[in-house]
Amino acid sequence: MSCLIKCTIITVLLVMSSLANAETNDAAKDLRLILRLDATTIFLHEPVYATVVLQSSSLESLRVPTYIFNSLRFFRAYNKEKFVSCGYGKDTGCVDRATHILEPDKEIVAPDELLFLFVVNGGPVGFVFDKPGKYRVKAQVRLDKEVLESNTIDVTVKQPPEDDAAAIDLLVDLKHMVILNGSPLWVVDIQQIEQLVNKYPGSRYADYAHFRVAQQYLTQTYRGQVGEKVAVIKAYESYSSVSNRIPGLRLRALCRQVEMVCRYAEVRDKADIPELQSEIVSSTDTAKVIGYEKKVAALQEKLKGLAESELRK
Repeated sequence: MSCLIKCTIITVLLVMSSLANAETNDAAKDLRLILRLDATTIFLHEPVYATVVLQSSSLESLRVPTYIFNSLRFFRAYNKEKFVSCGYGKDTGCVDRATHILEPDKEIVAPDELLFLFVVNGGPVGFVFDKPGKYRVKAQVRLDKEVLESNTIDVTVKQPPEDDAAAIDLLVDLKHMVILNGSPLWVVDIQQIEQLVNKYPGSRYADYAHFRVAQQYLTQTYRGQVGEKVAVIKAYESYSSVSNRIPGLRLRALCRQVEMVCRYAEVRDKADIPELQSEIVSSTDTAKVIGYEKKVAALQEKLKGLAESELRK
């Protein structure tokens, strides 16, 4: 290939890259990053699930990075101290140039993000909410050279009641901390986390444990160990066991249940579809709190269609 052709190709690539950068930079001013937490009054060391929503306010289509949430990071500030990184955000330094179109009035959602542990170099070093008091929490993503910052949420952390205080003693065991943190990189023994459920069933932490056990059963590792059908049923049962003590967490579990009912025949045979319909319809207020409005609306339609098809059988 001649030098002239090589130079032409390089020039074209550079122009295309600069145009893509310009487009994403222009998009930043029309995008909002919205942070929602399941709860803003919590107990010491309690995990908190977050929903992060990227919304467009533009009247035109915008081009945004396909993997924009690869750069998602969380920050927290204790009382009047400065914000510090929670240390376990997804910022990988990824420079992937792939983009996709975000249509007007549409959004991209990063669901089920967990604020629980500080993690440094892949290992946990402490809790995000490690002492009673007032905290502020926010999120950030990178949009090429721009940084998009979310709203700030105030969080109050209290000393836990007796049952939850006893559960914390078990949580400080590293194995249980890692299990509840939920990284897919860690393969865990489900029996370990079930100790928490069996020992402290009245604890809020038991609900997080049920949620994590369900997630773990759905991994390829556990499907291989117990068989896919058994793992799917066990996951559904674990999601069903999440109580309404934390309405946002219950709604997250409910959405997973509905998705599983729509996907797996063996779950559909065991599920009470009218009961699921009733619960998800009554979850509208909670959906607004945690940023799940559109997800819940879509699942309501799926359940309605599913119920109608079941009646026709």
